[in-house]
Amino acid sequence: MSDSQPEQWRLNVAAIILDEADNVLLGSTPGKSPYWHFPQGGVGKHESFREAVLREVWEEVGIAPESCTILASYGGLRYEYRHKNKKSERWQGQEQTYFLIRCRGVQPTGTDSVQSEEFAALRWLPWRELTADLFVPFKRDAIVRALDAFFPRGCSSLDDLTVRLSPARYAYDSARALSSYPVMDKALFGGGKEEMLAQMEDLAMRINSAQRRMKGGRLVVQLVGLPGSGLSNCLRRLARNMDPLYTHAVQPSSPETAASLPGAGECTLLNVTPYTAAMELPTEQADAVAKFAAERELQWVEQGVCVLKLFLHVSHAEHADRADTPMSAAHWQASLERAQTILRGSSSASCPWYIIPSDKRWYRDFVIASLVAETIEKMR
Repeated sequence: MSDSQPEQWRLNVAAIILDEADNVLLGSTPGKSPYWHFPQGGVGKHESFREAVLREVWEEVGIAPESCTILASYGGLRYEYRHKNKKSERWQGQEQTYFLIRCRGVQPTGTDSVQSEEFAALRWLPWRELTADLFVPFKRDAIVRALDAFFPRGCSSLDDLTVRLSPARYAYDSARALSSYPVMDKALFGGGKEEMLAQMEDLAMRINSAQRRMKGGRLVVQLVGLPGSGLSNCLRRLARNMDPLYTHAVQPSSPETAASLPGAGECTLLNVTPYTAAMELPTEQADAVAKFAAERELQWVEQGVCVLKLFLHVSHAEHADRADTPMSAAHWQASLERAQTILRGSSSASCPWYIIPSDKRWYRDFVIASLVAETIEKMR
């Protein structure tokens, strides 16, 4: 790319709007273009992606934010502008985040509710009938990737959507072997490490905003993992995305010094916990320590504390690359089995475990920040 060409990507949000019958809203400008479009637009300064997409939905198709429920999002999708586009003088193209939004109680049709010059007509189409040829070719790759994320091939129902496209997909199931969970994954994001920067800025904005409205809520996040999983690095990165006035990122000298609870409206992040010590104990002792820790957490819940337990799951190859003294494959497998025992002995609905794929650090950070954002917003 020459020095005269633009390099920046314009942050953009797009709305895939579902009515109560799972039809999708499309807009077009007959006579100007034969193609259909989703409502979309740029993200304003100091505006979160969610605020931007709800604003665009209101401005373009007249659906008020209170009628919308955001079901899922999928970001990091880029496409380049055509040269005749005036925006191409400043930006190379757009970096899009798509939102799947449920619209209840209203169903705009025709041109009655169109508030934007970009749309002269609207139509509702069953989601199963969405095809690539409906959309303008230069945007098509990004749109198709978004559709594949929200409506994957073979999908017959949208019932599992809120799990499939949220950190809930990484919730621990005690009937499942720990070794079967992914260590290398990117199911919740369509871009790469470079595109992730904007997503993390947006998540930081969400988390900070939610923290300021927590009032009496209290959150404890426990980071656990085998050697080389990046506990300290993860703690620092998560703390960086949270409001320092309401967050305590603690690296205690022992699990016992980590027992103090956050105050009202505060969050405590821990990377040394009883589970950390249990990882080094024989299986029977590890199980006893885990059960004791789980009982203490249930007492915390009774006191109004929300507890998140995150196991940073890395492969043996990644461990060997990161650790100062790598384990043998046999030692690694034994440690993984011990971790399985600890997770099973301390798993509960009140204090859930999440198995975070951590071979890609940037994706690990994205999943954890997303999970913390969702948790604090629900607490609020």
